[in-house]
Amino acid sequence: MSSYQPLPSEKAYYDQLFAAANRQGGKTLNSNDAVLFLSRSGLSREKLRDVWNVAMEGKTQMGKEEFYTVLRVVSLAKINRPVSKDEMEQTKGQLLPLPVFKDIPVQVPVQSEIKGQNQTYPQVTSTNVVDQQQQDTSEQLPAVANGTAQPTSIQSQASGSVKTWSMSPAERNHYDNVFGSQPKESNGLLAGKNAVVLFQKSLLPQDILRNVWSLSDIDKDG
Repeated sequence: MSSYQPLPSEKAYYDQLFAAANRQGGKTLNSNDAVLFLSRSGLSREKLRDVWNVAMEGKTQMGKEEFYTVLRVVSLAKINRPVSKDEMEQTKGQLLPLPVFKDIPVQVPVQSEIKGQNQTYPQVTSTNVVDQQQQDTSEQLPAVANGTAQPTSIQSQASGSVKTWSMSPAERNHYDNVFGSQPKESNGLLAGKNAVVLFQKSLLPQDILRNVWSLSDIDKDG
């Protein structure tokens, strides 16, 4: 299998990931840096072993071309597609979800909805992360007044029990610090595209992130 040539929409992001992973600054990644980087993919050791075997084909040096191939195979693994040479060939030219790595200081470019041959891959973006359809939920979020979360009675549809939700001072301080560290618009609000980048770092599945956004966007303004 020849080395993977990234699509124009992938190339810049792949290059940034290579620079972030390449702590020694050489033309190739040493084995320690490669292993550390891949361990942040969220994939299991068994899956990473398969990724390595398919992408490296017995090579011991990981230059940029091998790195590109590894990233593409990681993308396949993250959407539960077969990790194989055949799958690499079948998906050549298709735009797949970009792989996200924990604690790597590289912003993930916002992609629109991606369609493969047999399925659609949802992407977290500032426009489609909000599920406009009504969600079937058994709990409601706490009310917010004057910027302060208020204890709220939550009625469980299943049991009829009432729960009280409140935010502890430590939690509020932590969340305030996270919010304060993000770039804001002129109105003091966090732009949708910046919120998407922040939420993607959680490594939660896309469908969960959509639900999180839908539940937290109380006034439905996106």
